[in-house]
Amino acid sequence: AAIDEAAAKTFTILIPSDIHDDIDGVQRMRRQMKDEGVVIDVVLCPGDLTSMPSTLSEPTPLEVGTEFTAKANHVLAALATIHPVVHWVPGNHDPDQFFDATHDGFGGSVGTNVHGRVEMLAPKLWIAGWGGCVEATEDGKAVWGAYPYAEAELPAQMEALKVELAAKVTPGDAVVLMTHAGPSASSTSVVSGVDPNSLVVPGVRGVGEAGADGNEAGVGAEAGAEAGAKRSSGGGGGRSSGRTKRAMCQWIQTGSDTISELLFEQAQQESVLFHVHGHTHNGCGRCQVGSVPVINPGSLRYTSTFAILRLKNLHGAWLLTSAEMRHLDDQASSRGRKRKGSE
Repeated sequence: AAIDEAAAKTFTILIPSDIHDDIDGVQRMRRQMKDEGVVIDVVLCPGDLTSMPSTLSEPTPLEVGTEFTAKANHVLAALATIHPVVHWVPGNHDPDQFFDATHDGFGGSVGTNVHGRVEMLAPKLWIAGWGGCVEATEDGKAVWGAYPYAEAELPAQMEALKVELAAKVTPGDAVVLMTHAGPSASSTSVVSGVDPNSLVVPGVRGVGEAGADGNEAGVGAEAGAEAGAKRSSGGGGGRSSGRTKRAMCQWIQTGSDTISELLFEQAQQESVLFHVHGHTHNGCGRCQVGSVPVINPGSLRYTSTFAILRLKNLHGAWLLTSAEMRHLDDQASSRGRKRKGSE
């Protein structure tokens, strides 16, 4: 459903992601918006409504799909209590039917599933969506699986979406791009924290205590000797440079190259107002890919965060005037430390 033209000069977008069945979190967010007097005009959710187990190329048992479809629809109904206009895409922990446009249950019980689609959000403002995630890697090795498409499949799978964007979006129009996985070119798709589901647990992934021989914990003697030789000779940028590179190898890369390539295209650089994604709980924040702001609101369940974006239509052109990263009430820090789960 599109926002009517009279109400579309300025409007406010609420974006919770990776809710993972946290109905209580949705209700708390709704009360928080009401208490603060924030009037929401549309709700966007970039996926993982629920927490269904998923494995690439393996069909989900019927009883499991039925159980988690009911849970996902429960979350959608809760989001609709904030505003009836809800646009969403499925995440890698959402039911298979949400990826199949021919399935009777594709649209869920509430709102508009925009996976693989381009829909009008407001006059001259479109929303394009893509759900699921690609494989995530740490030091070049896969650590989290893709679902329902691996990276190698994605260019062909997303071709129809690119064709629809070209057909519907005219010069001067703006696009909101909403995906579950983020672009590999953005820091919002990187897990640098020791706890993938927290923003407050101290520590950097890949940085350990110094060992007795002066090397970083977890770094082999050969690598340590090589780094020491470079420091002695004045090459290689010194200790901090080697340490930084070794640490960053351990950061989990969850983003998609195919989604990055989409953003690199000149048509998207000119039309995409912002790109919002979920999936990477620890990547919560904002980055920039060329002219496009990339926003990850984190996980409502695990990091207790969400985003509020405000748009303005000025002389027929849409502008992003503000992007706030928000926490649920003052319990957010303790929840971020205690909760565990998967991306």
